[in-house]
Amino acid sequence: MVAEPARVGPQRAGYKWRDLGFVLVTWIFALEYSLFLVRDDFADKSIKLVAVLLILFQVRARWHAVEGREKTLLFIFVTLLVTALVPSVITGDPLTGIAQWMKISLMAMLLPLLLVDRDNPRKSELLLSWFVGLGVLFSIQALLAFIAVMGGLVETTEVIEVARMPDLLEVTLGPLGYANAVRILGENVYWLRPQGWFLEPSLFGSFLLLPAFVSLGRFLRDRRPGSLLAFVVVFAALVVTASFAAYLGFIVGLFFLILSRPLVRTSGALRYAYPVVILAAFLGVAVVLMTSSNKVSELGVAEMSEQQAMFAQVYARDSSSDSGNLLREVAKIDFYLTTIATNPLGIGLAQTAAESELVAPNGLLYWGVAGGLPALATLLVYFGCIFYGFCHPLLMSENPVNRCLAASLIGHAIHNFSYGNWLAPYFLIHLALVCMMTRQERRGAQQVVSRAGPGPETNAAVVP
Repeated sequence: MVAEPARVGPQRAGYKWRDLGFVLVTWIFALEYSLFLVRDDFADKSIKLVAVLLILFQVRARWHAVEGREKTLLFIFVTLLVTALVPSVITGDPLTGIAQWMKISLMAMLLPLLLVDRDNPRKSELLLSWFVGLGVLFSIQALLAFIAVMGGLVETTEVIEVARMPDLLEVTLGPLGYANAVRILGENVYWLRPQGWFLEPSLFGSFLLLPAFVSLGRFLRDRRPGSLLAFVVVFAALVVTASFAAYLGFIVGLFFLILSRPLVRTSGALRYAYPVVILAAFLGVAVVLMTSSNKVSELGVAEMSEQQAMFAQVYARDSSSDSGNLLREVAKIDFYLTTIATNPLGIGLAQTAAESELVAPNGLLYWGVAGGLPALATLLVYFGCIFYGFCHPLLMSENPVNRCLAASLIGHAIHNFSYGNWLAPYFLIHLALVCMMTRQERRGAQQVVSRAGPGPETNAAVVP
């Protein structure tokens, strides 16, 4: 193999600046969808449109450079979007349905834009580092907000309306973000579930999964104190969100990180069915945690010590409510299942605007209602492709960062069963990063085999 000559001088510097500009605009686009920092509706739409146009302008699209499994993933992804488009056109109000579909499609186009761009390891590393850096900054913001509320240093009575969301009211903490979950634990004792500028603490927790895992992976790889400090800060912020969905996402990611390689090294069918084994173990832990939180809510506060009562107010969950359930909307599950049963092809997006009761926070129910059984079947194939085509190779990697990145995506995907629909731009960036790193991992392995040359040992090394 002939190494490509290094770029020098202004050409190399310009190349770096183009990468930085692309990453900056990508994150502006992603965060404008995810955060409520810009509350004005017109300004919000303008920022999104300008950002996506700038991304299109900077992308050097090369479809032939996209690998086969990435093309398969994009095809399934587009199919998933089409399952919601068809009923949007043929049922209800087609104009509203098409308008809603175009809105989610604009958001979702981030994934193909990232995958069709030229193969550039520096770009993926920048995207990843910015993800971690933003996670650390948001975590510091969250911890400061938590301390400020607990210490009574900020006012928690100023309420604002977010124009982008109909009738959405949030307590504002100024530069420390928003608050919609302040618990009074005792006399002059407050607990804030910090959320930054996200809509909910749970959504903030989902954003922190990648920064937490990747910071841990970087520490395991390099043993640098800065990476360990980043992990501690992000993990602390995730803990104080008191989000069961985020906790369960972290736990399932940790299970895959620790158990995948030992299970694959075993003989027999376990080598191929190991995700089922890990998910079964995780489900057992999740049921225990959720059952325990439900039982705590049934206990009388008078029977507890002061510390136990404070703990109960933060972590107790009512079994009939949405909060604290792996599958959100348990109280309305019959309503959603009836909707899917009577509309097996889905009802489209005309009736699933933000203010409708048909919008399920649970990702599985969201697609079941919008796209019906075809959407649910496509989701099954979609996540099978994601896991076996991209997560599995990274989980088997010798690089701890790659293993942690794959584990964090699994946790992020599981989190969306409680709150999300797998279309949030930062989830799509997360997925694109897993695809990019899988490509680099595979090419790195091919280069090692190429340098080793042909022979029995080389052939044995590449057998799965």
